[in-house]
Amino acid sequence: MAFTNNAGVYLGPLTTSWSMPESCSFHFSPCSTCQEGFRGQACVSGAPQDHAGCWPPTVEGVATRNHPFVGWGFYSPGLACPTGYTSACTAIHGQFPEWNIQFTLRPGETAIGCCPTGYQCTNRNGNTCIAIASTSTDVPSATCDGANVVATTLKPFPDIVTVSRTTIDSDESTSSIITGTVTRTMTLLAPMFQLNFQSTDLITTSSAAASETPSSKIPSPEIPSSSDRLSSSPAEPPQSSGGVGSEQDPAGGETGGPSLSGGAWAGVAVGAMAGLLLVVAAVGWFIIKRRRKQRRLKNMDEAAPGDATQPGEGDMYAAYKAAPPVYGSHGDGYSKTKEPIELPIPSPRPVELPADSWR
Repeated sequence: MAFTNNAGVYLGPLTTSWSMPESCSFHFSPCSTCQEGFRGQACVSGAPQDHAGCWPPTVEGVATRNHPFVGWGFYSPGLACPTGYTSACTAIHGQFPEWNIQFTLRPGETAIGCCPTGYQCTNRNGNTCIAIASTSTDVPSATCDGANVVATTLKPFPDIVTVSRTTIDSDESTSSIITGTVTRTMTLLAPMFQLNFQSTDLITTSSAAASETPSSKIPSPEIPSSSDRLSSSPAEPPQSSGGVGSEQDPAGGETGGPSLSGGAWAGVAVGAMAGLLLVVAAVGWFIIKRRRKQRRLKNMDEAAPGDATQPGEGDMYAAYKAAPPVYGSHGDGYSKTKEPIELPIPSPRPVELPADSWR
């Protein structure tokens, strides 16, 4: 049976992790062959019973219930599940919850259900956590001897138990007891703690954590500034002159950008000069090569042409320029194959050149 839409009892805030007594993690079974085990109990008169000491502390004035397992109340603001518990389900006001929430929410509230690790949220006569030990699982178990918790051990489940069953004859005159063994799959149940909070609770908590005294917080490592890392003399802090190596904001302070030492600037200057010299050398080599080529071509153009049937050197160059380009793998207009381009063969007879062609 599910209990829902209850107003609930305000138990107080829960903003830090809380550790419950070790006995609260034991599972008590009502009988030796029962298939259910309960956490959050203590021994009373030789039998397990819900124990309020397994719940996080409450504010003063909250009445203790004999059976808090069926739903005691909620914590608000609730921001931290107890140790060994984790956030197993969530409910947001106005949205469909992940479990049949027992205690209703106000506008703007969110609730989480805290359950032991590995358990799920459910509503079994109120907020409950549930897990099924259907595969090999070691469960912390205990039994009661008066008011004492005894036989604490890790008990494996599923296990084999011996059960007895009474049968009655058809004429109802006699009865008999039949004994046998069965494999027991244990259902594990634990109290679920409902933690309610609003977005403003998260902001307030963050602000409070930031204002804690240094002794209660883990100190952060000191990271030196960029000027400290680059300074060669720790006793003489660098001056913020606004020149090279520091940037000034409009208010007159440094922007915090990294600065370069004199050696670093010298390295940059040498590298830039070397690159500039390489560029100048490449341009000069290209100009010299081009002038030599133009001079050779000019000499060839000025050579005297041959007769009408035998071309001279000038005609040979004209034929070369008029020939269609042969494109190789680079597409630059010149052949990249090993086969030469066939050109007109010059006449073997000497060619008369102008007297001033050898200047």
